[in-house]
Amino acid sequence: MLREGMKVHVVYRRLVEDEVRKHFVGEVIGHNDVAMLVRGHAFVFDINSGRFRRKDDIINRLVPTADGCVVVTVLPDAVELASVDYSTDHNGILELSDGKGFSFDINEFGVIR
Repeated sequence: MLREGMKVHVVYRRLVEDEVRKHFVGEVIGHNDVAMLVRGHAFVFDINSGRFRRKDDIINRLVPTADGCVVVTVLPDAVELASVDYSTDHNGILELSDGKGFSFDINEFGVIR
């Protein structure tokens, strides 16, 4: 099901309430039965601003594919990963967008809490 070149959005589930909220957006550069290697950008939630902040460095991250602690969403091939960032729409809904036509509502509860 996985293939190299696939673009993905990864959410790391928090195991405790005060754990850092982490997301990752990138392109699959390798995979096997239990993990995928993804090249892209990490996003970390900044509690001071209430926003996800994109890390500048492009990194390779090994993401488990048989683990309930991550949620992986396949993104359309046309998404421009270099432009992806988080924003909120006029209703306060958190979304991921490349600013070029792609947007993805990632807030599972609707309005930001």
